[in-house]
Amino acid sequence: MNFVTQSFALFFICALPLLLLSGGNRRVFLPVLLLCNIVFYSSAGVKGLSVLMLVSLIAWAGGRLLTRKKSKAVLAACIAAVLLLLA
Repeated sequence: MNFVTQSFALFFICALPLLLLSGGNRRVFLPVLLLCNIVFYSSAGVKGLSVLMLVSLIAWAGGRLLTRKKSKAVLAACIAAVLLLLA
């Protein structure tokens, strides 16, 4: 989905109120944001969705690891892994 198309404008018009209605409640906002990301990336096909899921898994695992072991090396490895996938 290109950012300058009517389909993106329709997606944005539908997604924005959902996010605003969460009222800043993290328990509602984060799942809604994840759902919007899944819908957006799935419009690019299965490859885009698989990249999103892999990046999300790496970021989640890296965050969990950083809460236990605060290390610049762990942070650098997580950032490098995510950037390599997105490149």
